[in-house]
Amino acid sequence: MKRDLRIQIARILSMIMIVVCHFSQIFANKYIVMSGQFFNVGVYIFFIISGYLYANRKIECPVKWFFSKMFKLLIPVYIFMIYIFISNIYINNVFDIKNVFIYLLNLQGMFKALNGAGHFWFLTSLMFCYLALPILQSIKKEKSKFLIILLTMIAIIIAFINEYISQQIFYIITFYLGMYLKNRSFNKEKNSIYKYLIIITLTFVFRIISRELFDESILYNIIITSTTHMIISTAIFIYIINSKINIKSRKIINYFDNLSFYIYICHYTLIIGPIKSINLTNNSIFNIFWTLLLIFIIANILSIITKKIIR
Repeated sequence: MKRDLRIQIARILSMIMIVVCHFSQIFANKYIVMSGQFFNVGVYIFFIISGYLYANRKIECPVKWFFSKMFKLLIPVYIFMIYIFISNIYINNVFDIKNVFIYLLNLQGMFKALNGAGHFWFLTSLMFCYLALPILQSIKKEKSKFLIILLTMIAIIIAFINEYISQQIFYIITFYLGMYLKNRSFNKEKNSIYKYLIIITLTFVFRIISRELFDESILYNIIITSTTHMIISTAIFIYIINSKINIKSRKIINYFDNLSFYIYICHYTLIIGPIKSINLTNNSIFNIFWTLLLIFIIANILSIITKKIIR
């Protein structure tokens, strides 16, 4: 089955944004660090893509589909977690058998992250979205807007009671936005990039001002952060999905698209984990180049091993 080129580009862009977001954390410059707030939108684009792809897909046996899907997603994670556990034992002398079961069950997003595995919260949240998929698919299209508004109101209220549950509802809303966009028609002739740039810019300016006024509050950390991320990621996705993109050779696109998830799995650990390749020398440019090279090598190895296991 031939993949949608626009979805591939959206997925690759998301991967790049997430990697840049984590690279920004190693710099001393506060403005570079702050830029991570924008690039973190890549995670939300991933949720939208997932919802978009499964919006109209018929799932005859939801239970069988769920376990099959999670199994394929978690195989490379399990493989890479071996390295994370070993590096934590070697560097930090830390090992808790409880963590083994937490990551096996993909519940890491609900607990304190193991050093180098903090980015795997995404898979826990994605699992919740997949669990909600049969219910979301049963919602009639004419009630989609009402459901998005209702869930947003619920997420805002719950934010003051339980921040984690509220955040997960926002992720499910983002996932459902992808499903909603799948069944909506757009006028591609009016797909002007300037319109989306204005939306993104105004939203991000609002985000910066809100941080100065409400930083470290539930209002900012959960509600404003989540809603602005949803708006920006939706604007980016709508523009890409309605753009006319013609590429003769798709080999490079296919390569990075296939590798994107494996890059996501290993990149964070090499930048922030217990054994950091990013601190190899005093030259930042060389460190970034070396780390990127190592990310691609490990991602390719993970891809090869995972495919063999699945087969």
